[in-house]
Parts: sequence; structure tokens; C-alpha cells
Amino acid sequence: MDIPAPESSLHEWVAPESPPTSPPPTRFRHRDLEKGEIRLLEMLPVAADDVPSFRVMHYPRYSAPAYVAVSYCWSSPSDRAREHIHLDDLDFEVGTSLFECLRTIDGSSGPSGRPYTCIWVDAICIDQTNVMERNHQVGTMDMIYAHAESVVAWLMPETTPELSERGASYWLGLRWTPIASNPYWTRRWVLQELSLAKDVEVY
Repeated sequence: MDIPAPESSLHEWVAPESPPTSPPPTRFRHRDLEKGEIRLLEMLPVAADDVPSFRVMHYPRYSAPAYVAVSYCWSSPSDRAREHIHLDDLDFEVGTSLFECLRTIDGSSGPSGRPYTCIWVDAICIDQTNVMERNHQVGTMDMIYAHAESVVAWLMPETTPELSERGASYWLGLRWTPIASNPYWTRRWVLQELSLAKDVEVY
């Protein structure tokens, strides 16, 4: 007669369920600045999708590498069009004017003849969602522009093609109105940004 085997008093071991994991971030979020720091954007090769790409770096304000500061006109609040760039391989939205500016100066050369490698631009290098940081950084913008190797004045694409083709003397001497009426000049910060600049390049 067959004798049934005794039931084991030990339960079969079952691996515990792993806790759910959050998906990796896809949108860039600013890391807090330390006291006296600024952010700079280090230019990277343009991505395969032709999107401007940058590495976000933190530096002490007075020992930062050479950089170019961008002076431009923010998109109108009624203009909801947004473009996408890459910051640290993550997605970040900017206005159309700034997007075109970044695409244009990527690979361009500064006054020293060296290609731009680092840039500072307020919409990205200041965390616009952090009110305390924004207020503090705005108070230091005079030093940021004064220490820049050069200031790029972006007059938006509709007036710049002929400027680059014919040269500034043509525009200043014969056809000043298209530039003078550009929305860029309505910005209250423009005089400070350009007057403090060591060198100004107009695009």
C-alpha cells in the first residue's frame, strides 16, 4: 500500500513584489544655485532632430569661463507658440524668438574668432519658476552682462537677413527705420544690456 508523503511545514518562498518605479524624467528641471553661482549653457553638437542641445553648468560668477550673453525680445504673452530644445538630454520649452536665436548662433564665432562655447540667456539660465531665485538673479544681471565676452543682440528674423548681407553701414546710413521700429528696442533692459557690453554683435 502506498503511503502518502507528509505535507511540508515550510511555505514555498515567493519573491516580494518590487515597488513601482517612476519613469525617468523627460523634462528638464533646474537644480538650485549655490550662493554666488550662475548657470551657463555649454553648446553641444546639434541633435539628429536638428534641435539645439546644451549642457547646463553651474559656475561661481567671478570664475566662470568665457561666455556670450544673449539680449533679445521675449515672445508676446499672447504668442503661445513654443519650440523645444534639449538641456542635459531632457526636453525644455522656449519661445519661438529665442529658439531661432539659439539655432542661428550655434556654431557662430565670437569677437575673438573662437566659436561660441558657453552662453547665458535669462529664460533658461534663471529658473523662471523660482521667484526667490528670479528676483535675486535679475539684481545681478548688470554684472552678468558686464563680464560677458560679448553680447548678442537678437533683432528677430524679419529684419536681420539684409543686415547680415549688406552690413551695418548700409542700414545705419540709409535704412535705419526697419531696425529702429523693431520690438527689441521697446524692452526696458536693452540700454543696460548693451551699454555694459564689452562687444555687441547684432543678428
